[in-house]
Amino acid sequence: TALGPGRVDAFGSARAFLFEPGYAPVNPVSYPFIWGLYRVDWFHYDNNTTSILQRNFGQALGVGAVVDDKNTSTLHPRNLYRLEELATKLKPPTWPKEILGAIDEDSAKRGKVHYDKHCAACHGKGDDKTSIFNKKDSLYDVTKLGTDPLRAEMFAQKLPDGTPFAKAIGDKMEVIMKQSFIDNKVDEKEQEKFARAPWEGSTVVNVEWVGPGKYGARPLHGVWASGPFLHNGSVPTIDDLLQPASKRPEKFFVGNREFDRVKLGYVSDRKDQVPNFDTTIDGNRNTGHEYGTKLVDRDRQDLLEYLKSL
Repeated sequence: TALGPGRVDAFGSARAFLFEPGYAPVNPVSYPFIWGLYRVDWFHYDNNTTSILQRNFGQALGVGAVVDDKNTSTLHPRNLYRLEELATKLKPPTWPKEILGAIDEDSAKRGKVHYDKHCAACHGKGDDKTSIFNKKDSLYDVTKLGTDPLRAEMFAQKLPDGTPFAKAIGDKMEVIMKQSFIDNKVDEKEQEKFARAPWEGSTVVNVEWVGPGKYGARPLHGVWASGPFLHNGSVPTIDDLLQPASKRPEKFFVGNREFDRVKLGYVSDRKDQVPNFDTTIDGNRNTGHEYGTKLVDRDRQDLLEYLKSL
């Protein structure tokens, strides 16, 4: 698509579709991994909502479901909740040593020291695979991170009529959801069930939509399998991400299924493939997140080895 392989500007599209005809989506994000949802209280790259059901209503509308001017839609709440239950069962992948080779345990042990120093403060301890992670205040200022700001800025903006975009989309999803409950004869008992995230111990969610204008961080378990990296998919491998932005690939190919077991990411520089991702375009910037970028080669390789074990 025009947004680039494996990416979408869902909220930019929603803005154009629901509120501002003619708005051009320019804030693409990479499809995020969805394992470990049971550890998340807030969703999306900027922690902008607590409601997994409402965000899924919006996603469904973005990929084919329809709604009329009376807020009657083709949405099926029970089906969406069932998909949530299935997604909850996804666990972070385990490094496939039979295919990609064994982890060098000594190297990984050294790498843990670098992880604890450069990564753990934002992304959590590597050996913590259970605690709830994304909190409302676990957000990081875009100017400090240095990553492409357009996604965070857009959701924090106001619509032409002065209404904050976050409030507008939250109000709209609430109305559509309630009408969908009526149309599908979802009784109060089911509604209460749907108001809880579909994992053990979840309580009724206080639905919030906010526009923090910042980005959140998530645990890195299984991150080696989730390239390209950063919220907009602008860095092909973790090895590249651990380099200063000035040394990261400016253009590369997205779409190859061959995995790079050394750099941790999908091979993106084959000579027979024309680059199809350009980081010089606004929304595609590969800047920022310069943490661990001063590690010498051996220390960086040790950190990569440790990330394989998460």
